[in-house]
Amino acid sequence: MPDEREDFIQSQQKYSDGRSNDRQDAMERRAISQLLTVYSFRGRRQQVFDKGLNWLWTEQYPDMPVPFIARDIKSWSFADLFKRFTKTPALEAFRDAQDTHDSAHVGAVFHAGGVGELIILNRPLDMISDFRGTAIVTSYNNEELYIQPYKEFLSWLVCSWRPMGGLLEA
Repeated sequence: MPDEREDFIQSQQKYSDGRSNDRQDAMERRAISQLLTVYSFRGRRQQVFDKGLNWLWTEQYPDMPVPFIARDIKSWSFADLFKRFTKTPALEAFRDAQDTHDSAHVGAVFHAGGVGELIILNRPLDMISDFRGTAIVTSYNNEELYIQPYKEFLSWLVCSWRPMGGLLEA
């Protein structure tokens, strides 16, 4: 039987763009850019980038089903997600998301090297809507957390949610 972790890693190789990011704002820009792309946003992206993710959620998308943050994680091991999860920067990013957003469902996007962007969520997307996809399931403080490809999250988002009042305008 194939190892689920290896299958997950191999399935996500196509999402990596090979660029290395060493700055937080670059990671946030990537997350915002991908979100705007899936919603066919054609406005002035620079204004959106300058305002950041928190502006998107609190001002523009107050009905967003899963508000999230993006974090640049400089040094970490993918294997730690399975061995020492409570010590990972991914969990720290998730806790930052909980502190940032007053929502029952939150997420944190992070770049996972050759794997690409992943999102860690406190609720599986298939419980929120009709999502089926790849996920790593782990637990923290008696709560299950789900690590899924950010691209799959965006695909789910486009299929299940239309922003209140129309698409984002900057």
